[in-house]
Amino acid sequence: MYAKLLGLIVQHWVFLTGLWHIQERSLVKGGQMVREQSVRLAACINDLAALTGLLEELAERFRHGCSQNPRKAKPNTSQRFDNGCAFS
Repeated sequence: MYAKLLGLIVQHWVFLTGLWHIQERSLVKGGQMVREQSVRLAACINDLAALTGLLEELAERFRHGCSQNPRKAKPNTSQRFDNGCAFS
């Protein structure tokens, strides 16, 4: 249980450093990406330069691979803001 909690805390901080500022972000896709890179994160935990490089790489990958898929029937919240639609 503590390992899962620690993993969620690390994931949250990675989100804050590289994913949170993206308006059309997908937290599900971001979580998958962080879990895929968890071994690399654990390996560079004692090396600040390697950790910084990995976080920069993840931030770049977040920009290109973690956006929400557009939907026509039920638009995402970010789509509604872009289109100026009212919420119902």
